[in-house]
Amino acid sequence: AVTFAAGLAIAGLKPVTAIYSTFLQRGYDQLIHDVCIQNLHVLFAIDRAGLVGEDSPTQNGTFDLSFLRAVPNLRVGAPRDGLDTELMVRWSLRQNEPIAVRYARSEAPNFGPVEGRDITSGEVLREGADAVLLTAGPSAREALQAAEQLQAEGISVAVADARWVKPLDGKLLDLLRDRPIITVEENTLDGGFGSAVLEYFEKAGRMEGLRLRRIGIPDV
Repeated sequence: AVTFAAGLAIAGLKPVTAIYSTFLQRGYDQLIHDVCIQNLHVLFAIDRAGLVGEDSPTQNGTFDLSFLRAVPNLRVGAPRDGLDTELMVRWSLRQNEPIAVRYARSEAPNFGPVEGRDITSGEVLREGADAVLLTAGPSAREALQAAEQLQAEGISVAVADARWVKPLDGKLLDLLRDRPIITVEENTLDGGFGSAVLEYFEKAGRMEGLRLRRIGIPDV
């Protein structure tokens, strides 16, 4: 399927390869060799990204952020809800490069501001002075619920939705840099979204005084 999509792209079409995260693992060589090295316009619609509940552990999509981040020429998006998913897919089809949009198995109720969404950048969903929950994907909803509980305990926590894991929204990260940052993702911590944030600050030479912790799937 991945190689066939590459052929369609070479022929001038705009293929969408809809595939489970766990199955894309088996097409990894094709994704690198047939699509991304050639910088072909293929959109990967990656279903069941993150934890999938009763679908069984073999169906969990907890590695895709890590293995997709390593591939050159590939953009990687993580929409937080149904509206973001629709807007990101429509935007991606207007580009001319390989793009991966990963979304969860669950339902996709919309939350956060609806009007004026700019899916090309991240977004601050809630202001807070004491710390920041920086999320990738639907985890933003749980982060907002956690922030409300912490507010009841007198702790002011902001929530920010990164939207893109590759490339990261540098302006958003720089805006959050002065507060403790907690990254939240449904992906393995090794090489995932939190690792990408750490790497961003390391490349920028801004590690000194950085207060960052990561929440995600442990190496199990």
